[in-house]
Amino acid sequence: MTEQPGPPAPYQAPAGLAVKLYLPVQPKDSMRFFQVPARRWWWGLLAVLSYVGIYFVVMIISTIIWMLIDPSSVKDLVNTDGAMVTTPGVFLVNNLMVATDVLVCPLIAWLFYRQGFGWLVSVVGRFRWKWAALTLGVFAAGYAVEMAIEVAVTGPKDYGLYDLHWQTSTWFMLFAILLTTPFQCAGEEFQARALLPRLVAAIVPVKGLSLALSALVPSVVFMLLHDAQDPWLNLNYFCVALLMWWLAYRTGGIEASIALHLVNNLFSEWMLPFTNISDMFDRSQGTGSPIVLVYIGVELVLVLLVDYIARRRGVIRASSPAAAAPQVVKPRRFFDPLDGCTQAATDVDLPRWATTTREGQFVLAGAPGYGPVPQAYPWPAPGYAGLAPEPVQQAYPWAPQGYAGPASEPAPQTYPWPAPEPAPQTYPWPTPDPMQRQADPTTSEGVL
Repeated sequence: MTEQPGPPAPYQAPAGLAVKLYLPVQPKDSMRFFQVPARRWWWGLLAVLSYVGIYFVVMIISTIIWMLIDPSSVKDLVNTDGAMVTTPGVFLVNNLMVATDVLVCPLIAWLFYRQGFGWLVSVVGRFRWKWAALTLGVFAAGYAVEMAIEVAVTGPKDYGLYDLHWQTSTWFMLFAILLTTPFQCAGEEFQARALLPRLVAAIVPVKGLSLALSALVPSVVFMLLHDAQDPWLNLNYFCVALLMWWLAYRTGGIEASIALHLVNNLFSEWMLPFTNISDMFDRSQGTGSPIVLVYIGVELVLVLLVDYIARRRGVIRASSPAAAAPQVVKPRRFFDPLDGCTQAATDVDLPRWATTTREGQFVLAGAPGYGPVPQAYPWPAPGYAGLAPEPVQQAYPWAPQGYAGPASEPAPQTYPWPAPEPAPQTYPWPTPDPMQRQADPTTSEGVL
């Protein structure tokens, strides 16, 4: 019989090669999640330049769309005072333009850092809907109380409730606000609290400095993009940006900051469908006042409340999904708020595919920041143990299934115990006949 082939050997990476790691191998917070072994600092600079180029392209396309939707507003874009005139079409196009960051920012993260949509949202690789709903409720309740107090203090007339009337664009504005404002808020958070902070921290990978710059630089950009000439308004935009950055940093994702941004915008825009919005974007000198300090104080209280809830619930604030043993960092409940407790990650904390190297590329070994040689099957599904072995070839392929040739003679039976000794014979020699007389060998008697 021929020798039967065995199961195929599992795939092994060639010696001297390693896999790039696009996710942190040490616990990293949301702002420093681009500090990964596979990327050097200049990758962040390239990503910033690419994002700026795409941003201007989106602005040009949005302007063309605006001209097609509301061509009559182009000639009346600026009023006699030099302020921009806002129309319902301008409002809609502006929201849609900002909302494109929900797609552009994850695209930049994937192209330059190979981190998908979920990893840009949070350090656990997904959007935490329950946490987002909880924070949305907390912020909505806080803003409702603040608005009720403000109406009670200033009076309905001074608050502007008596100036609300049905407009020709009321239905358009209602649908525009409800359908596009959530995406507009999410787009700004993807830009200013997810992508830009990570890129800044990746360009300057110094622990304390990268964290400070990831807070200050995007907050200044957020303030400048609102194009306000009033110092009080600029102060408001900058402080709100810092508070939202704190939420993203402390909770490991942008769900809470999206919730705060959405509640803030909805409470600011609920009167727009019933008023004249032509001066909505008028942020010239004198449009702001010290009253913004009250609003900043209210937002600060709500942010600290959500931070406390996050610490009590153990919301994950950092993770190392690409480590050999993935870890997560949860806040300690009764210790310094800046302290954290590192523990092993579970299936609930991170996706099951968090530690795969499916996105890796083989590169020359010895380069700085590359991981070990991958396992035989670095991306198996749960329970997958490699390729199934090939069936054993039959010795007689023409015979019926299961036939293995003529039966061989049975092997002689052996005795695992000592064989019994034969019983001793009573007479080991022939027994003489008593009726026959035996001849005497010394005489001739008996010789015939």
